Amino acid sequence: MIKMTKNIFKNLALLSAPLFFTACEKYVDIAPPVSSFVASTAFSTDALVESDIAGLYSYNFLTSAYHSTYRHLFPGFASDELLMYTTTYDEFVYNSIIPTNTLNRYLWSEPYKSVYQCNLMIESLQKNTTIRQVLKDEALGTARFLRALNYLNLVSLFGDVPLVLTSDVTVSGSLPRNPESEVFAQIITDLKEAKQLITGPGKSASWLSQAAVSALLSRAYLYNSQWQDAAAEADLFVNGQWKSSYRLDTIEKAFVRGSNEAILTISSDGSNRGIVNHNNIGRTYIPASSVRATYYLTDDFMNAFEAGDLRKANWTKQFTARAPFVYYPNKYKLRVAPQNAEDAEDQILFRLAEVLLIHAEANAQLNKLPESLSSLNKIRERAGLKPLSSNLTKDQVLLAVEQERHVELFSEYGHRWVDLVRTGRADAVLGKHKAATWKSYARLFPVPEKDIELNPNLTQNPGYNAQ
Repeated sequence: MIKMTKNIFKNLALLSAPLFFTACEKYVDIAPPVSSFVASTAFSTDALVESDIAGLYSYNFLTSAYHSTYRHLFPGFASDELLMYTTTYDEFVYNSIIPTNTLNRYLWSEPYKSVYQCNLMIESLQKNTTIRQVLKDEALGTARFLRALNYLNLVSLFGDVPLVLTSDVTVSGSLPRNPESEVFAQIITDLKEAKQLITGPGKSASWLSQAAVSALLSRAYLYNSQWQDAAAEADLFVNGQWKSSYRLDTIEKAFVRGSNEAILTISSDGSNRGIVNHNNIGRTYIPASSVRATYYLTDDFMNAFEAGDLRKANWTKQFTARAPFVYYPNKYKLRVAPQNAEDAEDQILFRLAEVLLIHAEANAQLNKLPESLSSLNKIRERAGLKPLSSNLTKDQVLLAVEQERHVELFSEYGHRWVDLVRTGRADAVLGKHKAATWKSYARLFPVPEKDIELNPNLTQNPGYNAQ
């Protein structure tokens, strides 16, 4: 059952954590969910369902490193943001990923493990008439939200992917890839349903709220070029029901626990692999010693900031112990637990700044330039920059959105990579940034060769068959 599986995952993750945190140089293979449980008993009482909800959170955000680290690092390498001092991840840095790459397979397989659990919960609870309705709604809403999040991650890296909506592995193991349009349709259906099921504010910022569902829905609409829907959903945070619930915090406080702009976070209350009051990505980006910075920002990225941008001063930091004097992401300031709990840092998954940028982009696409500039200028004002001119054209505003997303959301969840691909700007930007190695087909990661061997109905993305 999910409850048992959660404990298995947790134990395996704890055992493998030292391998990961030595610089993430080894592929941490976490076993798939146990498939031999009896679903009729796994969800038979309120207490078990409560445990299973916690299990979904635990697997997605605590015992798996996917959302807390891998999703940030590898799209960061693939875009124009991030480098590593060794050649370990050069296939991502130079956009030359081979289909046998085990880390690429992790980016494919890990979301599907979560999808399996979500499908199991949805199938079992839809048939159950004994669970309290409010608890049943929370469980179904959480499962639909997480299924949507994982599919959005899959489609943003791989394009067409199998749309698995069953826990029956005899079916799911032989499914072909579905077109992106069908996957997006399911993502949006799941999120609309989750928004109806999750009605409260959440137990804390680390538990799902209706606002968090809305934030992901606005992102999904944007990625699918549904401008009107994206603008309307994001507007709930600008002019609607959550206007007074979230606000941009100061640059210095944006990423501390209790940040006013945090919509959904990964808790660091002690359940996260023993990490207390700090988080995985802070431990990853901040240098472990005075010898070198392991992960650092590209010169092109550092040159993207305007003069006087507070984000450069506060969210990047130069390694000064010895050459090379590179800059690394410093949104999170803690590599170890702070002495004072009030300095704690949970890891932010969704924050108001992203929603404002969604609002700006969607409105620009709708030719509502004043609304777009208003949201953009809120971001710029917080960064200490002058407002943009009201005389900008639509194309100029869209480039301004791209720029603000670049310097606001860097090193977070692979936003830059997704932005370049979904807007059709990858060739122009990465063709210049990586002129010697960039190829247009690299905008999609390869389908793992091992999975194609296991499922003959899977096909490879263009450009990779000759590798």
